[in-house]
Amino acid sequence: ATIWTIARNSTSTHTGHGLLTPIETDTVSIDVPSRIRFLTDLGLLWLEWSDGLSYRIPFRALRQLCPCASCVSETTGQRVLDPDSVPADISPSDVEYTGSYALKITWNDGHDTGLFTWDYLDEIGQAIQRHEADDAD
Repeated sequence: ATIWTIARNSTSTHTGHGLLTPIETDTVSIDVPSRIRFLTDLGLLWLEWSDGLSYRIPFRALRQLCPCASCVSETTGQRVLDPDSVPADISPSDVEYTGSYALKITWNDGHDTGLFTWDYLDEIGQAIQRHEADDAD
């Protein structure tokens, strides 16, 4: 599987080999994934957390759940992106860190305005795991 290496900006705490560490401030500790891999051959974002949890999030689900104002109404909070309009072969064409709190993904359909915070990625990963567990029952 192809594994993307994503560029870090100067505000991130780099530990080497594509890892970030939690960043402590006066009031907030931000929990960041201990490992982030884009498995392009499998169409998955694989996140590993320091507590041992890991999530594999399909690219299509991630694009369908984009939190930006083009995909979710700012006034109602309702999703305006039709999930069926996202192609099955959607994949990232570029990925960047946004500060120390999110990933900015540019998709091969040209969409590039969604910021996926660590908390939101954790929420998506948990929802997918619950869904898979329900399907297994």
